[in-house]
Amino acid sequence: MKECKECGQVTDRYYSKKHKSCIKCFNSKRKQPKEFKPLIRKAVDEIKRFIFSEPHDKMQINKLLGCHYKKVRKHIEDQFVDGMTWGSYGGWHLTHVEPLSSAMTIFELRKLLKWNNLKPLWAEVSLKKGRLSEDDLNEINEKKRAEYLSAMERINKTKTIVMTEGELKSYLSDMVYDDLTEFALSLGYKKVDDYWVIKQNL
Repeated sequence: MKECKECGQVTDRYYSKKHKSCIKCFNSKRKQPKEFKPLIRKAVDEIKRFIFSEPHDKMQINKLLGCHYKKVRKHIEDQFVDGMTWGSYGGWHLTHVEPLSSAMTIFELRKLLKWNNLKPLWAEVSLKKGRLSEDDLNEINEKKRAEYLSAMERINKTKTIVMTEGELKSYLSDMVYDDLTEFALSLGYKKVDDYWVIKQNL
């Protein structure tokens, strides 16, 4: 374990004794080949389509991720914090722990695209990634958790036979609409035209 001369982080992932920099700092000084940008964009689009479009065969393997659909979905779900669901995607982003921008060779890029480098992060965290401390990250996670629990409590307290679309949206607060929709369905509501109706009363 050594201390990086650039960021001061103690790590065993050193680039070399000569540079005395961690891999992350060393890579940040290198210029990524221009032809990598379209390759990265295309690869990320394919990965997202695979993860968010349920295939007929859930054991279908994606070559870029190096695993099947069920495995990558479980890996992401295991990292969800309160308020994150597949229905609330948009409120959170799918990011790479080791950024793809650090890849300087095709081999490095392929390695960083693998399933175990994926992590879900709240949108506001994702956009500021690298500039947030662990305490800042925990604070945002706690804030989102409180918003989620508050919305669930409100919809539980006002559980009626019929709700309009507008009434359902009024409980939204800062949550993503699809997420609250999923919660309403779990309570026993069913969408009928422009209304949400308790199933057993149909």
